[in-house]
Amino acid sequence: TPAVPVKSAYVNLPVVPDTPERVEVRTARQLNALSAYYDKYVEDRLFAGNTAFVQGTNIDYSRYDWRNFGKDGKDSKSVSEQTPIGASAAQPFRYSYNGSSYQITGVSFTGKTCVGLFGYNTGTLSNIIITTDVPMNNADGSVNSKAPTAKVTSTVQLNTVYVGVLAGWNQTGGVISNCAVSGYRLSGNAYSGSTYYLGGLVGFNEGLIQACSADIPSITGTSTYARSYCAGGLVGMNDGSGQIRQSYAIGSIKLTEIRGSAVISGFAGENRGVIRNCYCATALTAVTGADVNGFSTDLGSVTKCYYLNPIVWGSRTVRDTP
Repeated sequence: TPAVPVKSAYVNLPVVPDTPERVEVRTARQLNALSAYYDKYVEDRLFAGNTAFVQGTNIDYSRYDWRNFGKDGKDSKSVSEQTPIGASAAQPFRYSYNGSSYQITGVSFTGKTCVGLFGYNTGTLSNIIITTDVPMNNADGSVNSKAPTAKVTSTVQLNTVYVGVLAGWNQTGGVISNCAVSGYRLSGNAYSGSTYYLGGLVGFNEGLIQACSADIPSITGTSTYARSYCAGGLVGMNDGSGQIRQSYAIGSIKLTEIRGSAVISGFAGENRGVIRNCYCATALTAVTGADVNGFSTDLGSVTKCYYLNPIVWGSRTVRDTP
């Protein structure tokens, strides 16, 4: 008597391609590819919804062998700058990236409206360190053109932009914890009808930032008939749902021209959310007409936060926020 075949309970289920739950990032090429092809990866559903990216070692773009191991394994052109991971509001970074406290060096960040290692973030960013060993200035005091930057690639006019070294916009639900950036030179020039959010760590925050730092030696900018310009040592704007805890910023911010609206602050350019247990030591310089605040504006809630060493610039006294 022939054997009766056993009907599988899985026979009618659709075939689902393997999707990784853990992706280890170990080289500059891999991190650059995540930037260049992120939208394509998401559209093709190459990652599971709970995918965790984990950095496995220090990543230095300037020392990577791009000639032999670059794009497609044959690109001889080295990469020194890249666009954000999650550059589109339609495709934000929604996974987790754990930098494992390893460093990322040798790379600048550029973009059209949202600039940083990550652009729009609704995921979890943790233990990421972005730094440089390239000096900000040359021996003669001139600006070192090789120093890393985060900048918008086009003229900012009738547009809204978000610029930070780690992320341009940390959106609602986004979490950033135990991350640090240092040594970058940031500049932002806003023109007619534009809105510019510029921060050392994050441009615009409406999520959670905890135990993070930004050491940005130079943040400079101009506002020429812009609708709004907000620059801060850690974040440009901490919006209503934004929370920042146990973080600090050091460096300098200089606004050299203003015709219109502009606000600069040592920690959060403008605060409408909640900030707890934070401090900053940021030198602030601005021409007449700017709203200058030692720690942040007083539109939100600030508790146990400090601006170290208030400084008088010309006839302007930097205002402290208790």
